[in-house]
Amino acid sequence: MARVEGFSGFPMAITPPLSVCSSPPTSPASIPSVPSFPLAVEVAVLSSEDDQVPSPGGPDSMDYKTVTFTVSPPPLLRRGSRDKSCTLFSERQRFTPTADKLVLVMVGLPARGKSFIAKKLWKFFCWKGLKCHVFNVGQLRRATSSGAKQDHSFFDPSNSQALEERERLALESLKQVQSWFLGADGEKGGDVAVFDATNTTKTRRKMLREMFHSFAEEHATSVHVVFVESICTSEAVINANIKQKIESSPDYRSMPEEEAFADLKQRLKNYEAVYEALEDEEDCSYIKLFDMQSKVHAKGIYGHVAKSILPYMMSFHIEHRPIWLVRAGHCTEVRRDFRAIIKDPCVASRSARLSALGVDFAYRLGVFVKQRTAVWMENEGITPENASTECLVMTSTLPRAVQTADFLSSGKRMQMATLNPLDKGECYGMTMDQMKELLPEAFAAYEKDPWRTRFPGGESYRDLMLRLEPILIDIEQHTGPVLVVSHISTLQVLYSYFLGAPIESCPGLEIPFHSVLELVPNQDGWTKTVFNMRA
Repeated sequence: MARVEGFSGFPMAITPPLSVCSSPPTSPASIPSVPSFPLAVEVAVLSSEDDQVPSPGGPDSMDYKTVTFTVSPPPLLRRGSRDKSCTLFSERQRFTPTADKLVLVMVGLPARGKSFIAKKLWKFFCWKGLKCHVFNVGQLRRATSSGAKQDHSFFDPSNSQALEERERLALESLKQVQSWFLGADGEKGGDVAVFDATNTTKTRRKMLREMFHSFAEEHATSVHVVFVESICTSEAVINANIKQKIESSPDYRSMPEEEAFADLKQRLKNYEAVYEALEDEEDCSYIKLFDMQSKVHAKGIYGHVAKSILPYMMSFHIEHRPIWLVRAGHCTEVRRDFRAIIKDPCVASRSARLSALGVDFAYRLGVFVKQRTAVWMENEGITPENASTECLVMTSTLPRAVQTADFLSSGKRMQMATLNPLDKGECYGMTMDQMKELLPEAFAAYEKDPWRTRFPGGESYRDLMLRLEPILIDIEQHTGPVLVVSHISTLQVLYSYFLGAPIESCPGLEIPFHSVLELVPNQDGWTKTVFNMRA
């Protein structure tokens, strides 16, 4: 093969005539002169007997020579120009990388749902497999007060002694966050800290940012601080929050209701006197949630951990409704004894349909949902005429799951492939005993870490959690009853969120067969009830 270099002035591409021998040009003068870049020409001479020669007469026919032109790429041209000394995207470049640690700092007046939001965020991050903890300054204050009464005067901004004490408590709580990030006794440090306090002044928030900036530099790590402000303008939401705070806060446990209400109102006035809402000039990342509803305002939220909470927070609401988790009914291809699959997966093909036993359960489920929906409507004071939200029915796409919801009299139905069972790859259709016998190495890895171990050619439970995250948000944002008909693996992952159980333990959660897991929200999480509907 001969290689000729150094020619200039060649066009970008040369296509020889069909069925005409192509040879390298002998003189650049014969080629039209156009501006170009250094060009290399390779000439490959092939023998007529060579198998790689195209057949004569074809559209690519070149009898015995192939010419390849290699052109150096042109320089990258920018649109417009900019001063290289000024970085236009400095803010984006600063926030985009995913930080090693994330601090979510609550901001807002009392009785604005900050602790409610903090608990929700804690549960969500734990469900995602991150080490998360809520640091509540109010709890620290009560723990160190030695039983002393702290009424609204303790929160009076003109009370210098109390102000100094509150700042000391905040500083102590922040030091606890930093120690937790570092870990102790060889344990891994935390990933996400939720700092639950009012943090209503710019001075306090600046101090927070500076503390974590110094901490990050000292320990050669990165910390992203995100302020989460709860803003309530609706009197109905504020009054509901005030009522809940009086009922649940230890500050008012031994105080008559009227006295507690008056004290909390005065505390609110004390905070309102110094309250400074988050502003862009503070040069910080923030999320603002309005009226505990779906209006969210965000700035500087980058990195896969921080940005994952935006769609989740948009699902927040305080409506009371039941959520039902149900395994698909018994199907025709299950050959194991029915009692053996009450707690364990049933091994069946994806196309399996309900057996007579499964159809009976589906009928019972339809009656159950109708009755429980009526109870919910009565408790919430909803009549059929003013019911604005219907039951949301979500099933996997497998026939046995779809059929399990056949007897529901009403509701919006959604068949979703994301609710299909864990993909076990080469192990699909195997029992765990069969997997142990046929794939001992894969079985040993799964036994060691069932949360992160992928089945050969399939998914891990962690993969399944990532797949189900949009489903969880759909469930959370619905304000009416929700029925999820799926399979043991998917329901284990979803159930662990509502239980607040460590996500790593989800493969061991019990999801009973031909039963309904009912989950109803309360101020601390979810109340669980199991309804056994086996015939």
